[in-house]
Amino acid sequence: MFRFKVWIRITTFILIGSLIISTLLPRSANALVISPPIIDLNIDRSQSYSGEFSVIFKQDDPSVFYLYLKKLDFEDFTNNQITTDPLPDEQTLANWTVLENTSVNKPEVMGVVNGDNVVPVKYTVSIPADAPPGAHYAQIIVSQKSPEELGPNSQVSLGAEVGYQILVNLKGDRDYDTKLVSFKLKGDVSILPTLPASFETTFQNDGNVYVTPNANIEIFAGGTKIDNITLNSKFYRIFPGKTKTYQNTWSEENIEELQDQAQIDSVVSSLPKDFMSYVSYEVSHFRIGIYNADLGGFAGAQAPFKSSVTFIVIPYHLLLVLLGLVVLFYIVYRLGKRGSDSTKRKKVNR
Repeated sequence: MFRFKVWIRITTFILIGSLIISTLLPRSANALVISPPIIDLNIDRSQSYSGEFSVIFKQDDPSVFYLYLKKLDFEDFTNNQITTDPLPDEQTLANWTVLENTSVNKPEVMGVVNGDNVVPVKYTVSIPADAPPGAHYAQIIVSQKSPEELGPNSQVSLGAEVGYQILVNLKGDRDYDTKLVSFKLKGDVSILPTLPASFETTFQNDGNVYVTPNANIEIFAGGTKIDNITLNSKFYRIFPGKTKTYQNTWSEENIEELQDQAQIDSVVSSLPKDFMSYVSYEVSHFRIGIYNADLGGFAGAQAPFKSSVTFIVIPYHLLLVLLGLVVLFYIVYRLGKRGSDSTKRKKVNR
């Protein structure tokens, strides 16, 4: 009884201590919410555009969010955002954009009726007559940090900041020059033990405007079309001077068509990872044969592109197990036959 009371006291002490510590630890910033997150403008030199987006406040948000205009660029392959402060006289979209305000305030009364937790952010883009041709990008950053805290050339911080992208393809002097670099199976393999088959499609944009590939991957078996995959279902762009690889998966569970992340995680976790799990998966998802994947579509105002890849699905883990069983049965059979023959010879010699 004494020990039981001691354990109760220790457990209570640990729980209270954990609660106190958790309240003292810094909490991670809540993710800011804006809508929409991006806009594509199709305007020309000497033209203007007035637009807005919404900042959606939550109960636990701070009373003010600060607004900043940044020059926007993108990494090669990944298209991750790179934000910098424009130079004062630089010919860039960030300098051609003017914000109506430098901050937005949290509504005094919060709720969900008639959007009373939504505050608009208004801006105006004015393209000068001598703007360089092609694509231009800017980003309006909504931040919890004041100008003093943010500092120069800071990158977007997850949770504490969010960026509204403005993308412009000037109408005149457009140069479309996007090449299909490669279309292949991931890892350059040509033989798979089972599905999924993972495709990698790489484009290089040597033009001066961003493009959005529109293409399909058609799967054929024995000359008959059996499936179709949309290459760029989320409409990701390829920016000028950049290379981008699109990833697609053809699977028994149609991973590409799943929208719920929990479903996707469940399917991915069920895929085989070791020899015996491959054997089990190849039994339940048996598939064997030669397949062709044909890629076809467009990337900007250019001639259509085409490519194809051939691959073979052979459930070799299962076949190795079956072969091993055949060999084992044969050995057992031979040993049994040899024992039977030896017994017969002994009887004859008697």
